[in-house]
Amino acid sequence: MSISIGLNDEFTCKEDYYWCRNYYASFTYPNHSSDPYRLLSFFYFTNLDSRPASFIMSVTQDSIAQCLFNSLSPDSATRKNAEKTLTSMEDTRQMAIPLLQLINNSQVDENIRISASLYFKNYIKRSWEQTDNTEDIISPEDRAAIKQDIITLMISQPKSMQLQIGEAVSIIADNDFPSMWPNLIKDLVSHLSPTDISTNNGILQTAHMVFNRYRSEFRSDMLFTEIKYVLGGFAEAYYQVFIATTLLVPKASDQKSLLELLDSVKYLLIIFYDLNCQDLPEFFEDRMEEFMKIMHSFLLYNNLNQISNIQSLSLPDDEDTAGILEEIKAEILRIVHLYTSRYEEEFKQLPIFLETIWNMLTALGMESKYDGVVIQGIRFLTTMVKNPRFKQTFLSNGMIEIICQKIILRNIELSVSDEELFEDDPIMYVKRELEGYEADSRRNASSELVRGMLEQFGAETTQAMLQFIMAKLDEYSKNPILNWKSKDTAQFMVSSISTMASVKSLGVTQTNNLVDLNDFFQSQILTHLTNINSDSDSPILKSNSIKYIYIFRNQLSDSNIESSIPLLVEHISHNSPAVSTFATLTIERIFVLKRNNSLLFNEAKVIPFVQPIFDKVFSQLISKPTPEKLAENDFYAKYSIVLHVPLSLLKQYLKPIFMLILNRLQSKKTPKYVKLVTKFVGFFSAIDSTAISTAISSNNYSSMNGEYVTTLISTLNEIQPQLLAGLLSGILVSSIDNTIRNFAEIKYVTVGYMCLINNPTFFEFSDSKVLFSSVLANIIKLVEDSTSKVSKQTDESINNNVSDGFGSQNLMPNASSIDDEQDLYQSSFSKLSTLDGLIIDPCPLIKDLRVFMGSVIKAQVSTGNSNFTESVSLLQPTEKSFVDLYFRSA
Repeated sequence: MSISIGLNDEFTCKEDYYWCRNYYASFTYPNHSSDPYRLLSFFYFTNLDSRPASFIMSVTQDSIAQCLFNSLSPDSATRKNAEKTLTSMEDTRQMAIPLLQLINNSQVDENIRISASLYFKNYIKRSWEQTDNTEDIISPEDRAAIKQDIITLMISQPKSMQLQIGEAVSIIADNDFPSMWPNLIKDLVSHLSPTDISTNNGILQTAHMVFNRYRSEFRSDMLFTEIKYVLGGFAEAYYQVFIATTLLVPKASDQKSLLELLDSVKYLLIIFYDLNCQDLPEFFEDRMEEFMKIMHSFLLYNNLNQISNIQSLSLPDDEDTAGILEEIKAEILRIVHLYTSRYEEEFKQLPIFLETIWNMLTALGMESKYDGVVIQGIRFLTTMVKNPRFKQTFLSNGMIEIICQKIILRNIELSVSDEELFEDDPIMYVKRELEGYEADSRRNASSELVRGMLEQFGAETTQAMLQFIMAKLDEYSKNPILNWKSKDTAQFMVSSISTMASVKSLGVTQTNNLVDLNDFFQSQILTHLTNINSDSDSPILKSNSIKYIYIFRNQLSDSNIESSIPLLVEHISHNSPAVSTFATLTIERIFVLKRNNSLLFNEAKVIPFVQPIFDKVFSQLISKPTPEKLAENDFYAKYSIVLHVPLSLLKQYLKPIFMLILNRLQSKKTPKYVKLVTKFVGFFSAIDSTAISTAISSNNYSSMNGEYVTTLISTLNEIQPQLLAGLLSGILVSSIDNTIRNFAEIKYVTVGYMCLINNPTFFEFSDSKVLFSSVLANIIKLVEDSTSKVSKQTDESINNNVSDGFGSQNLMPNASSIDDEQDLYQSSFSKLSTLDGLIIDPCPLIKDLRVFMGSVIKAQVSTGNSNFTESVSLLQPTEKSFVDLYFRSA
């Protein structure tokens, strides 16, 4: 949950939100007369001049506290003024120390101090890093003072504030440690204690925030030097606390103490992984037996009653949420997996862990609270089966079949959470299905285990799995309505044992030769697609069947692929968003599928399906309300449609498309949506650039009235006369120069709006000359402001050989230079992560933006267009100079 508040921050949990809401309400409506401090707090913030002298803070603390309080006001003006004042305070370079003093001031209400700690964390996040392009608003003296006192301050605060300050410590450490903060480890260690568990937990959480980056850093001499430095100052104290804490656990006298100790054990294990993930330090290797003995003992506990003799334990038995013991076990298994995969030769305790983890995996139930433990255990087992040294161990005693039955089959079944995701968030379901083998789920972990077993025991694993697949299909056939999950399991298992290698953009590239994919398609997949209304009680089976075609499109026969197309087209209209999305994605993939370097579906084969496909896609776009989270994805679909569908076919759909856009613009206009509309109009208009460039190069200026802009204007006029003029002046013009996030958008927005305002029909609008000059001024600002920005950025969606976008090279590769099968897919309903690299270029002939603008200007001057000349005369002198520059560059 993430709730925007007035502190330029985001609450990340519901508890933060509730203290904010209740806290402001308590000050606004002080009805707790029995609580004199609450009344005093209310009086303090609402009647500052009459405060008791003993409660008067320094002026700077006072003003910060008042602003923080006002930033939570329900009145927007009060909030904005408070935020503006806080920003001004930051600019004074004198805010850091008073803010920390406010956090540490016990005379101030704790809620204000929590608010201050949130603000401090984000202040540090915004301001601590020093770069050549930003002004340093924290003085060197304040930086030194913060680093000197922040650890002591953090551990003296309530838990609700420790996390915020700890995050600030980690931000500072990322920038300054170790070279500019050599005392950090010493400061952390000095507060560790064999008995003060509460303080330890704060220190350990902060230490993890500092060390966590070691998990993802590239191996380098600098990294190993830092880790060695950390170990030199931290390892011995860490070891002593580890031993002392685990000895205290069974001696806990009450539930609160026990849970606090177990929290400490969890943090100690997390740090153990942090410090061991890059290499095996000698310190830990020398003490491995002792560490592993303790870890193994925790794996043997089934509940907290086995750990402690406390008689009054009353913990809720929540099947969905992992308890502290499950969290500890998951961390231990993560460590065991690390040691097995990286340090197997030194890991002498591996056999006993293998036996324990095996017993655990076969005994744990299917409750969600065990998911973390089971997933880590299966990952450990996957590493084991892939290790050639253990091959004979798994080949003996029928272990392959036992693993398939007791581990894979149990955990590969569709979970309740998967069903809920399919219904409640179908887009996320599709995203995870197509991109999520790395997702944390029992099913995906089990699938990875199957792949690991296939590497070492291909025939044995396939034979065992096929037996279970046939059993599941038999269960389904006896009662399809009741046993539909058995069919789902069978479909998933077939995909798992068949896939040997895959590429996200290409689908499966290497398969298991022991599985007949075409036969399974005919006997078990096709039956779910022949009737769009079938499987009404189990639409997941339809989704699975379409996904099967999607991932195995390279392996299925031409006849099977061709016969599936009309069935997939029908399923675009399916009432399940997941099913219709899969259908759309699969059709797009098939239409660019190649056999022997030639498209399987040539133009003649595609034409019969064009009209029904677009009818169904447009019907889905237009007829259904567009949820907020899908709005941007609809625009991706519209971009592709308007670019690739002939205008003659597109015209009949333009009015309802723009009605859909305008209705949303009227009913729920947000800054993000305005940007999307601004870019879409630019994109649509930019398609005319090819015709305009051709007309200019041939000196045929009479052909400069591009048909896309003409159609756009006439369509909007049909909805309401002068509508486009109103949209431009009221919304779009001011958004032109702040809509851009990458090179491609700079290009098509610039080109599109140049095409729009230079179309002859544009001057039929009222006040068209003023509007023309306003649009042109914003285009100039976009181009010139973007020049400096893009020279410092790298846009992943652009070819690495491309210049800054304003020189002689093209901003984007031509469509003809892109391998169709490598091009990324899109759909009417989902914007998957693979769309982030989507390249859709409506103006591939434009090589240089300034040259294009100059050529259009020169063409207008050559024709003696008085409307153009008068419009340009309304520009500011600086803008006119750029017009002259463009003219001379053409």
